Amino acid sequence: MPTAGRCWGIYAGEDARINGGVPRLEVELMAQQNDYKFVAYPGAGHPFFNNTGSQYHPESA
Repeated sequence: MPTAGRCWGIYAGEDARINGGVPRLEVELMAQQNDYKFVAYPGAGHPFFNNTGSQYHPESA
């Protein structure tokens, strides 16, 4: 899957399902020589940006 441009990944530290794919994505971005930055927020679950839900994590959102 060819990509162009920069990639900025923002991840919840406690989201194993999503985070499980990050290493494969990183390998692909490196192979294509893309600029990228990944940020993971420890203690945050998948919906940490959703301020209407029980897993809202204001320290990370």
